[in-house]
Amino acid sequence: MFGKKRATTAIAHKIRAIKNCAVHPAFLDEDVVDAADVDDSYLAFAGALHDFIDTVEERYAAKGEAGLNASFVREQWMLHLRDSPPTRVEFRIAREHFRRLIGVL
Repeated sequence: MFGKKRATTAIAHKIRAIKNCAVHPAFLDEDVVDAADVDDSYLAFAGALHDFIDTVEERYAAKGEAGLNASFVREQWMLHLRDSPPTRVEFRIAREHFRRLIGVL
């Protein structure tokens, strides 16, 4: 379906898309959280999403496309995001990009 270069580009694009579904926790310092009135649910989601992304990116960087398979990505999604509220818009967007990433893999 995809040539190797197209698949690699699509994988990288989907990983970036998932990453951008939540502000990285490093940017959510206490003052920002207070000023923006960020709820605990969002903080938990953002942390879990970025833990998922870190794990997937590390595997992708270490082993390339061959080391990043659909079963590994699904396993990491369940490990990190199974408790995320499905009503949260950011989660639904991330889940759709996740499904597309699985489709590419």
